[in-house]
Amino acid sequence: MRKLFFILFTMLLYSAAIFSQAGWYSQFSMTSSYLYCIDFPSSSTGWSCGQNGTIVKTTNGGINWSMQLSGTTGFLYTIFFIDVNTGWTAGQNGV
Repeated sequence: MRKLFFILFTMLLYSAAIFSQAGWYSQFSMTSSYLYCIDFPSSSTGWSCGQNGTIVKTTNGGINWSMQLSGTTGFLYTIFFIDVNTGWTAGQNGV
């Protein structure tokens, strides 16, 4: 019984630490589409992609987002940038 109590107590301590991340909060991304991937090539500029060819960009660390033209209506699953102006995305219809 003592061993069971110790195990349960230890699990409770670790579970409290897992969910105690400070600094996370919801952002408005200018779209109702699901976003699947995000990449920040700098501390302020970031890009995200998702459902229906959605691409959004921020230049102020995620405070504001603007829609970008992707030229597709397919789902975009991944995005990667080598600098703030050069990047790729891939999804249903290729890269």
